[in-house]
Amino acid sequence: KDYGENYEDAYYENAMMYYTEKKYQTAADLFVNFLNEFPDSANAAKVCYQTGESLYELALYDDSLVYFKTVIDNYSASNYYEAAVFRAKLIESRKNELVLQNLLKWSQEQFLASRDTFIKKEQEANDTIKLLKDKIKILEREIASKENIVEFNYEQNMILESKEELLKGKEIILKLIEKEIKKSK
Repeated sequence: KDYGENYEDAYYENAMMYYTEKKYQTAADLFVNFLNEFPDSANAAKVCYQTGESLYELALYDDSLVYFKTVIDNYSASNYYEAAVFRAKLIESRKNELVLQNLLKWSQEQFLASRDTFIKKEQEANDTIKLLKDKIKILEREIASKENIVEFNYEQNMILESKEELLKGKEIILKLIEKEIKKSK
């Protein structure tokens, strides 16, 4: 397709106008179309870089990285090479930072969940300890009560045994008295 001598430049300038107006999606679409329309253009390195910049501004970092790497891999002698290397490293750094942030967030969430679980289990343990202490007090009272009963029963048995001994003693005395009475008759 031949649209004239200045068509390629006009196309590029149109895409740049959208970029400078911060209409990054439209600019990115026009830059991609430029690369499809003019794959062998002398401006290909510049357009790849601007495509990456447009996508970067849209926070489409993985997509923008593709275009920055294209500049790095295919246009190492261009004026955009160093800038593309910088942006690629910046994106990789941002990715690593996001991974670290997610890891820290996950770690904090795990810590909070573990802490909450610990607090809950600690409360359950304290409740169980209180319940057991209450049961021990009840058992101690029951034991004391049974000890009192046992002590009372022991005393009663001792009294009964003493009474039995007294009764036996009385019987013996009565038998002796009876014998004495029979002898005296």
